[in-house]
Amino acid sequence: MELEDRQYEEWKAWAVKEVQLAEQRRNAMYTGQESQSTDLSPEEEEAAVDEVGDAVPAQGQSAAGGATVIPASQGPGATEG
Repeated sequence: MELEDRQYEEWKAWAVKEVQLAEQRRNAMYTGQESQSTDLSPEEEEAAVDEVGDAVPAQGQSAAGGATVIPASQGPGATEG
């Protein structure tokens, strides 16, 4: 019985350590601030817009890719004929 008790205690210590490591990994994913304040003064907002303004195209971006269009006659509700 001593051997089983010792094995159980070793297993329990290992399990506790594994749970702690899993919690640390999970908590590491949430290191950012939950709510960031976006209350900027008009001057700060203008500076932020100027900072990224050159990265945004003036005319927007054209669509690329997208979903494949299947004609209704070949879609899921089509009858075979």
